Amino acid sequence: MGVITEDMKQLIDARRLAHVATCSKDGVPNVSPRGSIRNVDDNTLVCGGGVEGKTYQNLKENPRIAVEVTEREIYKSFQFKGTGNVENSGDLYDMMTEDFVSRGRPAPLYVIRIAVEDVYVNPPGSKVEAEGGC
Repeated sequence: MGVITEDMKQLIDARRLAHVATCSKDGVPNVSPRGSIRNVDDNTLVCGGGVEGKTYQNLKENPRIAVEVTEREIYKSFQFKGTGNVENSGDLYDMMTEDFVSRGRPAPLYVIRIAVEDVYVNPPGSKVEAEGGC
């Protein structure tokens, strides 16, 4: 059974902007905006990366990741927690490259495949799935 519902998919498709949080192996957090978040299936998200900065380095050291997508007009958001894997080839990379180029953007250097394990819903305290976390 998937953890990403149709309601969540609709918000992701409508917003396509997310904040991605990672931590270094030493526990130093980093948050970066991503305008390329996409839903792949009921358990997977993907986003592209254009530089090998903090998010990239953190995922190489520590694959735990959190992604928040928010519809601020109605104060609704979803936080997805799971494992991120950096890929620079394959089906998801090709899909995101086609999407970037079709919108006049340079191809991503890599994509982050996010295996979603838990989902939290705003308002706070309404967790969707079982325990897990970073």
